[in-house]
Amino acid sequence: MFKHKTIIILIFSAIITTYFLAIPQRTIHIDEGMGIRASETVLEGNYQYSPHNGHGATLFYIGSAIRFFGGTNIIFFRAFTVLCTIVALLLLFFFYKKELSLSGQITLLMGLGFSSGFLFYSTYFIQEPLFILFTITTFLSFEKWLRSKEGIWLGNTVIFLALMYMTKETALLTYGAWFLAGLIIVLVYKKSVKEFFTKENFIFAGTGIMVSTILYFLIYGFNIDLLMAPYYWLTERTLIMHIKPWYYFLTLLFLHEPFLLIFGSSLAIFTTLKKQWSAKKLFLFFWFIIILAIYSILPYKTPWCIPNIILPIGLFIAFSISNSWKNQIEKNLIIFTATSLLILSIACLFYNNFIWPDRANKYDYAYVQCGTSFNKFLSIIESISKISSQYSLQLQIIGQTDELLHVVTEKYNKAYSYFTPNLPVYINYMHSVEETKKMLYQSEKEYVFLKFNYFVPGPEIDLFIRKDLYDKYSQSPDFITPSVWNNESNVFRYY
Repeated sequence: MFKHKTIIILIFSAIITTYFLAIPQRTIHIDEGMGIRASETVLEGNYQYSPHNGHGATLFYIGSAIRFFGGTNIIFFRAFTVLCTIVALLLLFFFYKKELSLSGQITLLMGLGFSSGFLFYSTYFIQEPLFILFTITTFLSFEKWLRSKEGIWLGNTVIFLALMYMTKETALLTYGAWFLAGLIIVLVYKKSVKEFFTKENFIFAGTGIMVSTILYFLIYGFNIDLLMAPYYWLTERTLIMHIKPWYYFLTLLFLHEPFLLIFGSSLAIFTTLKKQWSAKKLFLFFWFIIILAIYSILPYKTPWCIPNIILPIGLFIAFSISNSWKNQIEKNLIIFTATSLLILSIACLFYNNFIWPDRANKYDYAYVQCGTSFNKFLSIIESISKISSQYSLQLQIIGQTDELLHVVTEKYNKAYSYFTPNLPVYINYMHSVEETKKMLYQSEKEYVFLKFNYFVPGPEIDLFIRKDLYDKYSQSPDFITPSVWNNESNVFRYY
């Protein structure tokens, strides 16, 4: 027993260490800028939900507390989403601890905890980690109700179902997968559902609906736009760049989650041959198949939906591997296959999250990702701020701005009029460079022109720095050598 506890503690320690070390690896994403800005508007008291955004406000209300205590530092925001995943894993482990063998417990923690996608989107301040946490609490509450028949757990399930939807409108897809998988179990095992239609259950379900309604009005007031989110998600949003082929998520699983996809599929075949299906394993497997099918059929596809597909197959593997096979050859084969694929998956995890976390190719987890060039942009502004004799660096954004630019420049003293001459720094975004140069002619100072990639694929962003400050910066130990010097346009280009 002591040996078993030691193994579990070591695995948990490795998971927690890996997750927190991964937090600073990725460049801040434009979606994270949107999330932090939305959290600010909650703090300011003027948050307005938009159904076109398609995401609920629960994350932003929590983010407002992080913004209040931690400023705009992305590390604090990501630490919260990492904690969501760690808490989710703890809940799963302790809930199923007695039901799983040691091999099942280890597989549960290793399969989900060291999933490349679980880690990647845990270190990302978006709704998905919080949504997965609410998905797990809903699932466990419902199972607790089925076991105990105590109505309070049904009430909790209803509340968590509402929190899922108030976090992300794609909760409807999970609801559909659960309903269909449950229907299959009822038909296959000829289970009766009459026993659940009791007065006590109706009372607790009604109480859960009342609490959920109160929560909704506390967050959204009398705005019913959240109820329209699925309509916009299925219509307007399918017309933009997120349309992917039907095999998109299957390809992500194959490239980044070989343990879950290949070993999970192998276990399903093995379980069928050995006739070892149970109601729970069948439910988990059909949950995986149905949710994968739903996401594959819908034309709108984004990689951060992958944790919703990873979760059920990870649970299925844990319960399937808990079987005690008498045949030693079969047991050795399963251990060898699981270990080999798990090592491969962990290699994918480190490649995706530590070696090249900003890579944004067609089938990568990173998408419309800021990268090295944008990091240089932020680093140079920070260095110029240190060199400047002013208490707070003065700068101005010319052209357009967005939530991410607002967040990363918030600590500086920004001029908001149309054009203020003689400032140390100007940021030019989505605006003609030539027009900006003409505006700078009004200043009495000379400026050095720097150009960066904002995100990939995406627009460029320009930086004009007063020449005297840039000359000091070029002599400082923080100086970043530009990749290209274009004599004709007098531009440093950073890649």
